[in-house]
Amino acid sequence: MARETVILLHGIIRNHFDMMLLERRMKKEGYACINIKYPSTKHAIDDLAEKINEQLCQNESYTGADKVHFVVHSMGGLITRHILAKHRPHNLSSVIMLGTPNKGSEMADYLDDHKYLASPFHFIFGPSARQLRTNHKHFENEIIDFPLGIIASDASLNPLGKKIFGAPNDTLVSVDSTKIEGMSDHIIIPCPHALMMYDPRIINQVAFFLKNGQFNHEKSR
Repeated sequence: MARETVILLHGIIRNHFDMMLLERRMKKEGYACINIKYPSTKHAIDDLAEKINEQLCQNESYTGADKVHFVVHSMGGLITRHILAKHRPHNLSSVIMLGTPNKGSEMADYLDDHKYLASPFHFIFGPSARQLRTNHKHFENEIIDFPLGIIASDASLNPLGKKIFGAPNDTLVSVDSTKIEGMSDHIIIPCPHALMMYDPRIINQVAFFLKNGQFNHEKSR
């Protein structure tokens, strides 16, 4: 039987506890799990990727697995892209992103440009704040030739949503911003950005994608 490991990465200003329901389900499905806690507001995204990669390379469940999957929330997806661009493991299988701002966050643009909100935005989000903007380029020639499933949401709790986004969004990230060239499948599950890791429908879709390489669109709502 193949040994398969799921790497779980939380988003910015979150921690590994937010991924525990996903971890529990993945273990129930028979996967080994590495649920990583990292200082999301202390370093830039590319620096975080290097630190996390070093940690992974010291773990036998990562280096010795027959297949490695990444299940990541929000900025954790950007970190994963950096890891795979520079240190792609030989045993990489699939990647699933939840609400990752692959094209940047319009909310980050709004906060960074605001006369009064820019300073607290940078204070709270740290060195990666500007890397979350829509005009930030993470890579020049990124190649995605592995199964990549993206779960987005159109359930916004943001009262300024129409002004900031002008399009369906999950409070912090627009649906369109989650998309990326080369993705295998994309699905929209209505759930606020901060709660995606806890939603049973999303957890079910993650499990389905890991087994089938696509989402179950018949049960998307």
